[in-house]
This record gives sequence, C-alpha cells and structure tokens, in this order.
Amino acid sequence: MASTAIRRSPNTAHRVLIAEMDSIAQRARYDAKDHHVATAELSGMLRIGRLVSEHILLTDVMVLDGCYFMRLGPEGVIRELGATEAQFPLTITGPYPTLREGLRARLANADFVWSLDNVHRGHEAPASVTNTWQQWLDYVERGIVRYEQQTGQFALPAGADYPLEHEGAEELQAALEQTLGRGAAFATINGALEGESERERIRGWWNVRYLDGISRVTGADWLSFEPADEPSRRVGENELIRLPERLRSWAESNGSATISLAWDHTVKQRAALHKKPSQTALRALTFSAMQVSQAPTRTGVLTDAALKVFIALAVITAEIIGLQITDALPFLSASALTILVLSTFPFGSLSTLLSNLKPDRHSLLLLSRNKADH
Repeated sequence: MASTAIRRSPNTAHRVLIAEMDSIAQRARYDAKDHHVATAELSGMLRIGRLVSEHILLTDVMVLDGCYFMRLGPEGVIRELGATEAQFPLTITGPYPTLREGLRARLANADFVWSLDNVHRGHEAPASVTNTWQQWLDYVERGIVRYEQQTGQFALPAGADYPLEHEGAEELQAALEQTLGRGAAFATINGALEGESERERIRGWWNVRYLDGISRVTGADWLSFEPADEPSRRVGENELIRLPERLRSWAESNGSATISLAWDHTVKQRAALHKKPSQTALRALTFSAMQVSQAPTRTGVLTDAALKVFIALAVITAEIIGLQITDALPFLSASALTILVLSTFPFGSLSTLLSNLKPDRHSLLLLSRNKADH
C-alpha cells in the first residue's frame, strides 16, 4: 500500500478514502497480527480519517469482504469512532445501484476472490457472516449509512511504474490497465504468473491504482498509512504534508469518548485545514485534538496544588529574608518572580505542541491541487 497520504480535491465534500481499509489489506493485517492489535490499528486509522475529514468513504467490497467491518459490524464501528447512528460518518460506494445488489453480484461472480474465511462461490456462507451482512444492509436501507453508486468515467490513473520484470510484463501491464474489476484483474494476474510472491506484488500494484481511481472519480481525499514504494509520483500534482508522529498512537490508545470529544472540539481547525491546506493547519488540528485527552487526574491535581503551596511559601519566606537583608533583595525578588512564572508555565501543552513538530517518516499527507472530474 501507499504511504500515509491524503489527497484532497477542492470539489470534495470533505470525505476520505483510506487505502488500508481495502479488504485484502484488512485480511493481511489480521493474518499477521494479534486480532486485538489489528482491530486497534484499523480503528486508529478510521479515527484519523474522521479527524481530518467529515466523512469516511468505503467501497462496498471493503465492508462486505472486510475482516474488520465484518468482525465489528456497524454498531461496533460506531463505538470505535465515538459516533452515533444520527452522526455515522461512513459513506459506501459501489458500481451497483444498491449495496444489496452488489452483494448478490459478488456471490454470483466466479472470479471474485473473497478475503473472508469460509466464504466461497457455490457454498452457503456461515450464519455469522450472513447476519453481519444483513446488519450492514439494514443500516444502509434505513438511511443510517449512505450508499452512492459510482458515476462518471472510471479509469485507472496513469503514471505508476510497473513494479516487476518478467516475461510478458508489457502485455500483462497493458491488459491490467484496461481491467476495472478486481475479480477479473486478479484472475488475469493468476493466469499470467505462477509464483505467489510475484502475483501478490502485481495485485498490490493494481489495487493501489484501482483505489486511487475510485478516490478520483468520487471526489474523495486519499489517506494511507504504510510505507510506499512510489510516493514521489504523486508529489508533482499534490501538496505534500507529513502527519505528526504521535497522531497514530494517540488515535489507537484513547477511548471512543475522548475521540468523539476531540472531533467535536476541532471543527474550526478541520475547516481551516480544508480551506488552506498546510503543515501548520494540520499541526493546529492535531494539537487541539490531543489537548482534549490532557484532562487532569486526581493525583495530578493534588501534586500541582501542593507544588503551588510550596512555591508560595518559598516566595513569602524569600521576601521576608529580602526585607531583612537589603543587599540580597534584588536577587531574591528576581528568584521569586522566576518561581512564580515557572509555576504557571503550561508544560503539558508545550510538550504536546513540541511532539507535533516531529513528523512520522512513514506518513505523508498529499493534498490535491486539481479538481476531481465529477
């Protein structure tokens, strides 16, 4: 997948498509990591997507074939985002008129390769899977989650270098550049290559371009979190910004109530980021969000109160001594003033501010200078 990046089109309604939500990427994450860790990471990505935008755009396959969305269901995703049914920030897009028709088409497609366990064409899916499918269908059909049929002339974006040298590479690249369905594309790759590692690399190359094309035709921003092989190809047409290093860990570690409060607290900063994208605007958004989680604890309040009482007593003592020892008065008065200033200095806020200055070397924010054609 591409590196952490967000590409913004001026014509978008502030919504973002996250590359790591691709169903194949979800499957790979759950296979490689503890399921609780994988869920926390993907929830953190969704939270960041919501923080920098108002809405998160998902393809129908990301939801219907995604391990994360099928494990949690719509209610679980609401909880992870700290959202409500009335403010569910997900929009699903697909090539079919409805989500239900999209599910039927995938189940009937012999070329479609499912990422979910125990789901195969011609066999009945497990009850746990069909029940979760029905939950997502209900949320869409009740209007809680918005569904949009993809419109416009869809095409794979040009300019990405083919990542592998092999016999018949030019022919396979040309064929894939004309293939707009994932099932058909993967069938073409499997028929042309024998090695699974080669197949996986070409599938990844095609899939990133496919998602990039969807983001363009839907007018959505683009966000991804993993190291990229080719981030530089987008720099010429986009504004490049790096996400703060601490943002991802903050999004993963805080509770949903804090995330919800942070989103409500950053409306102005989010609007400023979209109005005039810049590193400064992103840092302001991140700082305001992180400040929400800096609520004082009981121990912290008691310690702070005790420290201030101690400082006050020290200042009074210093002034008394200063009155008795005239020569020491200027020094003592200056010391007292210094102590008073330090006692009110916002060390916690300064620490958060400084931490946002360090960029994540694996994270890029790419903001498009071009309008989406839709």
